[in-house]
Amino acid sequence: MGERFTNFDPAAQLDHDGAVEIFLDEAFETGDAAFVAEVMGMVVRFKGVDEIASKAGMTGTELSELLESGGNMTLTATMAILSALQLKVNVVQ
Repeated sequence: MGERFTNFDPAAQLDHDGAVEIFLDEAFETGDAAFVAEVMGMVVRFKGVDEIASKAGMTGTELSELLESGGNMTLTATMAILSALQLKVNVVQ
């Protein structure tokens, strides 16, 4: 018999805030804007799209469209989403 594969959603593994922070930090470390947007989307799904959208001052549809834009979000939108997630960006050398 062959192996059975199922869909894997990494967002399901984000079972605590520490995991969210590590996941996003690692995404930012890649320097790949599209990957950062994808990871932010996973985190937003974990936290709840409508709740995060409301805190970020947008609708769930607007937030979903931003996250699906392939990493082409404005800095304003990125900061609003991170603030809604109660996270901030630290610049380090």
